[in-house]
Amino acid sequence: LSADACEVFDRKLQQIQKCQMVKIVYYDQQEYVEVKGLVSKFDPEYLHIIQIVDKVIHFRDIIEIQAENLKNISWD
Repeated sequence: LSADACEVFDRKLQQIQKCQMVKIVYYDQQEYVEVKGLVSKFDPEYLHIIQIVDKVIHFRDIIEIQAENLKNISWD
């Protein structure tokens, strides 16, 4: 990601909370996968992961994050 895209990604992550409904698009084994569900674990400081129900996703694999209460922040 570019420096600007990284900044947008960081701002979106700062708004994520446990038990929040989110949609994430991420890269997994040569394909893009979309998952929707409740955030069951969120560790932005040490492990750099988000867990949606039982699926653990590393931040480095995330392409897009969407949730109803996220401020309208563009990747562009």
